[in-house]
Amino acid sequence: MWLSSKIRRLHFLCFLQRERDRERVAARAGGKGKNGDDVLTPEQCREEMEKHCKRRLLKLHLRVRVEELEAKSTYS
Repeated sequence: MWLSSKIRRLHFLCFLQRERDRERVAARAGGKGKNGDDVLTPEQCREEMEKHCKRRLLKLHLRVRVEELEAKSTYS
């Protein structure tokens, strides 16, 4: 139960971070326009965000699993 709430929270924070990153990049770009090749469609953007979030969730799962195994080996 604890893990699922932490994963949901991480997924939401991941989404917020990606949005902030996009805003920063847009502000840094200033008046420069994008080439047609540089623009992702909304679907591609969602897919990229989903991949990014899945990688972060996988890292979280692995870290939690390692901590569980280390705790078991400490008590054994």
